[in-house]
Amino acid sequence: MTAPVVDARALATRLVALRVLKDAVAAADLATRAALLDALLVGDRATAAVTGPDGKPVTIGTVTAKEPSAGSTTAAVTNLPALLAWCTTYAAEEVQTVTVVRPAYQRKLLDAMKAQGGLLDWQTGQVVPVDGITVAPPTSGQPGLMVKPADNADAEVRAAWADGRLRFADLAAIEDGTQ
Repeated sequence: MTAPVVDARALATRLVALRVLKDAVAAADLATRAALLDALLVGDRATAAVTGPDGKPVTIGTVTAKEPSAGSTTAAVTNLPALLAWCTTYAAEEVQTVTVVRPAYQRKLLDAMKAQGGLLDWQTGQVVPVDGITVAPPTSGQPGLMVKPADNADAEVRAAWADGRLRFADLAAIEDGTQ
């Protein structure tokens, strides 16, 4: 069986061109998101449209400015020797002879620290803070954009692109300030 004929040069050209376009699209996306976040207040919604073949706008979706999403509480092992010493004292059966805490138990400790600031000692009934784990409060997120393409967006954008009603230069214009 013979291998199919492959034009490596054509494929390499295609791949490099796609990479350049991908990078340009990513940069244009970031610049457009920043400009739209500056233009919209939280809760505002903008309708996206392309010009149809008849010259009338065709809705292709909406973009809504949304509230910043709250970060989640995190817990991480920041002092492994302290964690090992704590586990040796309070849960020796969870310390393996290779001097590591079993991963499942470490996850349990991280979750307990996030939820209640320590692990419940069943003998004393007290929550015992776990040495070696630091809990960080949630961080405030940034406002974001919720992009909802309409059901017809793919077909309408492809058609507008194919017949020249939508051009990459128009999409990337915001990045160079020509908007």
